[in-house]
Amino acid sequence: MLKTDEPQMADVELAGFDNFPTRESEFDSESSTNLRSSLDSKKTMTLECPVLPCWDEDDDGVPPPCRGDDPACWKVFNHQNQYTYILILKTMLKTDEPQMADVELAGFDNFPTRESEFDSESSTNLRSSLDSKKTMTLECPVLPCWDEDDDGVPPPCRGDDPACWKVFNHQNQYTNDNLCCIAFGNVGFHYFDKGRQTWMGIAMWSTLISIAFTIAGCFALSTNQGIVLNTHWLVVFARNKTSGDEFTLHLGLRSLVHTHDPCTPFGCHEDSFLYSCDSDGNDCWPNEFVADGLGDCRKMAASTAFGAFTTCATLLFALLGTINRMKFSSDANIQKALGMITDLFCASIPQAITMRDFYRRCYAEIDLNYKGEVSARVYLGPGYWCYIICLFGACMRALFHWLTPLPNQGSGCKPQLPQSLIDLLDEDGDGEISWDEMKKGYSKLVAARREKKKQQQLMKEGNWQSAKKNGKQMVKANTDTKGSRSSGGKLIDRISESDVEYGIRSKDSFTQAQEGYVSKKDYEQPVFEAQPTSL
Repeated sequence: MLKTDEPQMADVELAGFDNFPTRESEFDSESSTNLRSSLDSKKTMTLECPVLPCWDEDDDGVPPPCRGDDPACWKVFNHQNQYTYILILKTMLKTDEPQMADVELAGFDNFPTRESEFDSESSTNLRSSLDSKKTMTLECPVLPCWDEDDDGVPPPCRGDDPACWKVFNHQNQYTNDNLCCIAFGNVGFHYFDKGRQTWMGIAMWSTLISIAFTIAGCFALSTNQGIVLNTHWLVVFARNKTSGDEFTLHLGLRSLVHTHDPCTPFGCHEDSFLYSCDSDGNDCWPNEFVADGLGDCRKMAASTAFGAFTTCATLLFALLGTINRMKFSSDANIQKALGMITDLFCASIPQAITMRDFYRRCYAEIDLNYKGEVSARVYLGPGYWCYIICLFGACMRALFHWLTPLPNQGSGCKPQLPQSLIDLLDEDGDGEISWDEMKKGYSKLVAARREKKKQQQLMKEGNWQSAKKNGKQMVKANTDTKGSRSSGGKLIDRISESDVEYGIRSKDSFTQAQEGYVSKKDYEQPVFEAQPTSL
């Protein structure tokens, strides 16, 4: 390198040595002369010394399989992986599009300013953005159970005017938007509403854990010998007192495995018997104890099979329900009603009865000294205990579904309309809502919905003056047909034209009354310009 005539090869840097050797013996004559000439002209030479990996600052620590500019989710060690790192993408910093510079810097109080953290161009762009008081947004992906931007409505159920089959739509008049569902959504206590992410989180995590155990216990539905031996619900160790023969029975939900002599160092002989053998009318059992002594237990296990399968198959829907109820944005009357009814009356209570009956028939009532000829020892198997854990998860779900009301509600242990909604619909001021008052309130709501759609259509067409005129006519019509109130003033009389002038409100009084967002004083404000999304 020293003997080359190319100028760029002479522009090298001397680094890492304070006292560079100058003895002539270290170089030949010509190379030494060139070196001294290079040093005299204030040029330097780079000498690279290998370092250990723990001090190598040129290594970014990313394994070769994880490298790439647009990493997949499994490349967890890639510094640009959106699921494992929060980094500034250089492509965003280097763009010339103005809208990419108008971004917001959020989540970091002390943003790094060292030049070494970015290359020259991206650092310059970043500093230019910050100097011009522009900011940059760094979005951190969150798990679905904490994503408050998700309303929990499946895509097929979305829409402003939902059909009856869109049961999860928050505006569905049959499953969400009616007085009965609102009353059930109000069941619970304010304490659990404030800590819903904690309490419904307990229900969610207990369900998630129980799914793994339930799947393991459900494997007892198999008729494979090896699977039944590992996931059995009951095991019986028996000995024939007359012959001295010993055998073991592992009972699944559809078959049992009979392990008996002769035994070798590699194991004993194993035979598998299906429970359907009873229905065939054949004497297929290995001995009288299995045929008669375990008859009731076999029938109980066979009747448990279908329930065990449905329990395992529906746990995913139960998990989705707890996730939706964890979030303030996605909780709805239908979510709470499904949780209250299905987890209590279709999961917890039936499963508890099933587990009790299995315990009684297959454990407590088995004759351990059958006819004085066979002595037996009985133990509950791992499959049974897995479903006990599943039962615990179902009880947690049912409990917290009942205790946790919809956001900003809570009427205790009984279904009851929110007090704010009662105040809104109670025209005679007696503190109760009669059937006539409910019919009047519903009629006004329907009229308000129709007028709202009309105004929205006019606004889409750009005819704002007509929309405003329609709003005034609607107020006048409602004023002509208003009811009377004994206290608090007239509900309709206090509708001001200024509210019509500003158009439609962002949240209607019915929805506010249901969700408890406003005080009683606010309920006496104009109603019919609002968007009627709830009653």
